Amino acid sequence: MLGTTRLQGETSITVYRANTLRVGPLTLAGLNLTDLNMRRSSGAFGRPVVGILGRNVCSGAIVEIDGPGRAVRLHDPEGDSDIGALASVPDEMHTNLPQVRCAYPGVADGLFVIDTGADATVHFFASAVARHGLAQAKGVTITGCKHHITFGSLSRIDADSVDSFRIGGHLFGAPAATFARPGDAPSKTLPGADGLIGMGLMWACTVFLDETHGRVSFVPSFPEMK
Repeated sequence: MLGTTRLQGETSITVYRANTLRVGPLTLAGLNLTDLNMRRSSGAFGRPVVGILGRNVCSGAIVEIDGPGRAVRLHDPEGDSDIGALASVPDEMHTNLPQVRCAYPGVADGLFVIDTGADATVHFFASAVARHGLAQAKGVTITGCKHHITFGSLSRIDADSVDSFRIGGHLFGAPAATFARPGDAPSKTLPGADGLIGMGLMWACTVFLDETHGRVSFVPSFPEMK
């Protein structure tokens, strides 16, 4: 045991040192591990979950998230593959979170966090809703509301869709969208981001996270996604 640290500024957790951690073909050495209690969070994933693999994994390999195949694969970032030939967008790291620039109604260049732990499709933070007047914007439809957990915080959000969402050269037509209300936690901790991309969108793609080379590739799997 090395000591303790704070999680999200509130919960105190213990930090341990591990000699190695193996994830498929990848071996990580000299890691700090924390004793995060996942008992209350596992229900959101539909099965028991004992932990979270973070940037130690993503920064050491090209992570392929095969949404339609429901699989995750790790690739050697310096190995021979066709991954480097895929159309990609820059992976911008802010507060140690991978973010990409996307376009949506009325906005040509918004930063979105890639959040594999979110079941949302496209979620807009309250700061972006207010800054761009999304509640009344053309191309934005809001017809309902629901409760949702975003970055560990439960809140009530508005929901429906936007008529288009573009990542690089790929246009996603009318994806489901949710809109945070004033006071959401991400608006305070991620003031430069407009929102997040969740697994609702990534289930329909194969996504390659290549932090080593600072790029992300989205490969839509269905004809209606250009």
